[in-house]
Amino acid sequence: MLFRKIPHSRVIIKTGELWGILSLALKGRLVNGPYITEFEREFAKYIGTEFAVAVASGRLGLRLILQALGLEESDEIIMPAYTFHAVYETIVKCGFRPVLVDINENDCNIDTGLIEQKISDKTRAIIATHLYGNPCDLDKILEISRRYKLFVIEDCAQAIGAQYRNKKTGSYGDCSFFSLESVKPFHTLGGGMITTNNALLYEKLKRQAGKLPYPGNYGIVKKIIFTVIEAILTQPFFFSVFVYPALLLMSFLNKDLKTIAKKTKSRFKLLESRYSNFQAYIGLRKLQDLDGALDKRIINAKLLISGLRPGIYTWQPPAYLKPIFYYLVLRCRDAGAVAKVLLGKGIDVDLNLVQKCTAVLSEKNYPIACMVSTATLLVPVYPELDSIEIRYISGKINKIFDK
Repeated sequence: MLFRKIPHSRVIIKTGELWGILSLALKGRLVNGPYITEFEREFAKYIGTEFAVAVASGRLGLRLILQALGLEESDEIIMPAYTFHAVYETIVKCGFRPVLVDINENDCNIDTGLIEQKISDKTRAIIATHLYGNPCDLDKILEISRRYKLFVIEDCAQAIGAQYRNKKTGSYGDCSFFSLESVKPFHTLGGGMITTNNALLYEKLKRQAGKLPYPGNYGIVKKIIFTVIEAILTQPFFFSVFVYPALLLMSFLNKDLKTIAKKTKSRFKLLESRYSNFQAYIGLRKLQDLDGALDKRIINAKLLISGLRPGIYTWQPPAYLKPIFYYLVLRCRDAGAVAKVLLGKGIDVDLNLVQKCTAVLSEKNYPIACMVSTATLLVPVYPELDSIEIRYISGKINKIFDK
């Protein structure tokens, strides 16, 4: 491991996919084409729903869902206090009021025992977020929603392929949205997807998505080039030689290179436009390999857990859950300090992906969310890691936690 460093995530683009994109470009089919409808159909079949609508981002998917539900201004949406900040911001921009509920410490998902006390006569929906690939308590959420006549929107941005009682997440709610960004377990060089079993909602969503403008060729080319660069820089050799030294230097200077990179990446997202034909082409190819990649991710997570000394990883998911381990989530007193030590050992872990959302919360009202936001260590288990690397990671974590 002296010369091979471990990035916190890998972006994978296969040569055949790039040749396919080039072929579509030469035919003038990058933007519009038959792959979109086919991908929507195959995606719905994979999740286990009747319908799917491809969109430019998961964030846009949530906005379209909220608009399709026929809500009125200032209606309330219940959501977890610990989640990606774009969910909160999208609800506010749509003219609705987010109502935050604290989370469970074990799986980072909404504490369903606290939901009912937040329901008012203005409450219209609950967002059921499956954070870090861990399915939330859908039984309880669905029971509450039936009793109070509320919509359920599943947030599956990090949980494609995860299962709850032998059904995939994204097949339970009135609507669900997925993110297909490049760092997700399943990506199409950006984009998102909405799934539903409601034919009326499906027709509304299709109409709304169809009103959006087509992305320009210049924006598409920039997006493709940036994602290819991202894929190259997360390859072991290029990461070890070029990116890792920069991460070390920025860490020494107490700067966060990943935050800078994320801000740069956001400029290349095609957020308010239609989903593109070339993305659907990529999606159809990757969908064939998705279950195998998720199985390898789960194998890596279990191997890493087995290598950790007792007490470091304590969550035991119930038998009826099948998490996909977007990351392996560990708790420690000072996640930032541990991340720096691990980086010095050649392991780039991520910290709290949703810290911006919890930065303004009161510790009195949301104690678990506030605690988790500073104590979360996200350890990579993506399928490209081999058993030697996984054992190396677990060994270094054991030594750090022993101290």
